[in-house]
Amino acid sequence: MRVLDWMIADRGLAVEIETTEIGGAAHDRYGKPVADETVARAKDADGMKPASTAEVGAAIVAALSRTA
Repeated sequence: MRVLDWMIADRGLAVEIETTEIGGAAHDRYGKPVADETVARAKDADGMKPASTAEVGAAIVAALSRTA
């Protein structure tokens, strides 16, 4: 994230960053480990950078969903 922050501040990189719950937090809120909206947003994204192990799982689920 530090490199991305530097690119934004020093090089004027234009990005849009969104975060959401996955895993236990998503299950508590949405009743499933990855909300349908999260998968849809991941499919529509130009790129994504998971910030934790749990987000890596969400990225994998999103990628697998695109190939199905």
